[in-house]
Amino acid sequence: MRLVLLQGGQRCESSHLSLQDGLLGPLGSDTSFVAGDRIDGRFYISATFPPGHDLVTGPAIVEAYITWTDRTASKAILCTVELLRIDPLANTGPASSRRVGIALATYNPDQVLFARQIASIRDQRHTDWLCVISDDGSGPETLASIADTIRDDPRFRLLPPGARLGFYRNFERACAALPQDCAFVAFSDQDDVWMPDRLATQLVSIVGLADACCYSDMAIVDAEGTVLSPTFWVHRRPRYGNLNGLLLGNVVTGMTILACRDLVERALPFPATPNLTYHDHWIALVAERLGGLRYLPEPLVLYVQHGGNHTGALSATWPTGPILAQALRRIVRFTRTGLLRRRFLDALREPYLLDWTDQEPTRLRVLVDRLVVGSPKPGDHSIVRLARSFGALRIVTCGAAWEDSYRRGYAIELGFGVLLKTIILAINRLGWIRRAANNDVG
Repeated sequence: MRLVLLQGGQRCESSHLSLQDGLLGPLGSDTSFVAGDRIDGRFYISATFPPGHDLVTGPAIVEAYITWTDRTASKAILCTVELLRIDPLANTGPASSRRVGIALATYNPDQVLFARQIASIRDQRHTDWLCVISDDGSGPETLASIADTIRDDPRFRLLPPGARLGFYRNFERACAALPQDCAFVAFSDQDDVWMPDRLATQLVSIVGLADACCYSDMAIVDAEGTVLSPTFWVHRRPRYGNLNGLLLGNVVTGMTILACRDLVERALPFPATPNLTYHDHWIALVAERLGGLRYLPEPLVLYVQHGGNHTGALSATWPTGPILAQALRRIVRFTRTGLLRRRFLDALREPYLLDWTDQEPTRLRVLVDRLVVGSPKPGDHSIVRLARSFGALRIVTCGAAWEDSYRRGYAIELGFGVLLKTIILAINRLGWIRRAANNDVG
């Protein structure tokens, strides 16, 4: 497959393409997913296009040129997209090997907490930094307040208002706008507090390392600054084992990340995934795949809990028992509906089936492998096997801290999701689903 981006008279062919086949779903309200005797014919494409000087913000078309296994060819308009052009800001002064670009994403911040965060950035012992603030659609009064808070320090740059993107793409926009002379990238939320030594301490740990990413512990505080916990690891554990363990549960919080600019450039653009993917998780996966992920046990950030956080810190996870019971109930429910009542299509339309499989970690693993290793060579079936299943073996050999109830619970759901997918495909191979679809049509 080749993808070509069209805008006006400009043509731009993708430089990186990942195609996963053998995926289940999405399972809609009709029988359109039943194709012959297969239901695992869905596919997922991720493509990167090189920067084009003549491309502008606005609509574009993606054409697909496909060569099939029988050597016939097809051409189709795959989709329409809305391009967002982001050019890096101008360099900030004489070249520096330790200049840190700070990507700060905002959306209607509490002005008291925001001012405190800005003050903690100003008070950094390492002073060679520039902070790009990307706002995601705050009102005019809030934007004016943000501009007023940073007015007296030219190291802060507020990007012009743009389209509403959500926090994931908003951080991506801030990263893309950082000047080219920033050798490192740090991430900042709008309402937390950095310790004065945060940047200086992290720089010591990664200077001179290629594709390195450093993250740290955090202290948990309330809006008034009272310490609720001296560490983030209350209900979680920092040890994740290997790359597969990191896929089972992210331990890297964005507000503590300091990464080499080259690593962040490799991670851009952030992949489009159907479920909730975080920018910090993606960058951590790329760093771990390249062997450059580092952890500092010092709490270098104060994580403020104020009731409006996108992600909280002190919420307990479900115990293993209820998660296991729920997973078993789902298996029994599907099996009873599909096998005993012979209502296979009804069973496949259950709303929990779409998300309750291993598709998300599988997809991220394939994407990070393709990003680092490149496209597989002809005859290499390892990526194909990986695309079809995350696999129980990868779960039990990931070296994760299984005393972490969050990761253990996710592993249980993931394992039973793989089992459920196996059951569905086994039923499909017997032809029962196809016959059920034909009977429905008849």
